[in-house]
Amino acid sequence: MPKLLDATISGAVNRVTDPLSIGKTPLYVAAQAKYVAGPDFAGSYTLATDTTATPSKVRVTITDTGPSIVSGKMRVMGYANPSGDIEYEDLDISAGAGAYDTTMLFDEVSAALGGVFSWGLSVLDGGSDELIRAEWFEFPYTTYTLANAVSAGGADPINVTVVDTTPGITTGEVRIQGIAGGVAAFENIDISAGAGVYPSVLNYTEITGVATVDVATLGGGGDETILVEWDADGADVVAVTNLVNQANADLVETADLVETAMEFDVYLQTSLDEGETWADIANFHFTGFDLTKIHAVVGTTALAANITPTEGTIADNTILSGLIGDKLRVRYKTVSDIRAAEITVNMAAH
Repeated sequence: MPKLLDATISGAVNRVTDPLSIGKTPLYVAAQAKYVAGPDFAGSYTLATDTTATPSKVRVTITDTGPSIVSGKMRVMGYANPSGDIEYEDLDISAGAGAYDTTMLFDEVSAALGGVFSWGLSVLDGGSDELIRAEWFEFPYTTYTLANAVSAGGADPINVTVVDTTPGITTGEVRIQGIAGGVAAFENIDISAGAGVYPSVLNYTEITGVATVDVATLGGGGDETILVEWDADGADVVAVTNLVNQANADLVETADLVETAMEFDVYLQTSLDEGETWADIANFHFTGFDLTKIHAVVGTTALAANITPTEGTIADNTILSGLIGDKLRVRYKTVSDIRAAEITVNMAAH
């Protein structure tokens, strides 16, 4: 079964293949067309609030009730903390439904800086129910008021003491920012194990900020407290603070990902005048993402009188038997722009 067409296409297409001579007029022509495509949902998301009061992560939540997302990423771009530079992070969302958090913290994520946008996002079949939501994610994110920002001992480590009488802490970190070794530095101290004393790795001369990151509790007695202090002289850097479960969701504009019908037509055509003019003898009309169709056009069927030939306009998914010349070709065209598609047409003539 020779191939009449084997191509990868994108965008808007209206093309024809080279003619194929098949010798004497055959009794029938059987053709199989296979079409595989996926739309590209490349969308930008406008944050309801460009800036956040405290450095925060960005969470992207994907809803995909009829699972269909097969590839794609979300890019979050803005002023990163603590660098203050414009940076970005790509979140791989090819696994579909779920929550995806940046590891980076941002102070601002605005369209002017790049913002939040999807790219290379494709779906295959599914229920046209894909939804993307992006938001500032603070769960909880608490900053601390400094009591003694400068070390009395010159350069000292920081101790983070966690009290959790009725164990409830399941995850979280304490971020320490300050001056260490004469330069700005920070470190995240993991407190997911709950109660205990957690020393910093670095020695600081000054503390410029302390915050909890993603601290979450499960059950417990609401008695979790945290104390941050200089290790050498016991001078409190921050006051004792109670950790309360909270979620501050500054919602981003939501965007429905509707599976736009990727319509694509394949016309099997023949010529009776050595390729001067062409007439449709079959149409394969595809609306979807992964389809295979078969037609058989019979040359011995009596053709009605005064048939007006069509060229790229025969009705969808129809054939015109009784008209087979000694040359065949394929016209293929898109009804809508597509990101990428693979199309093959195989033919057998007897």
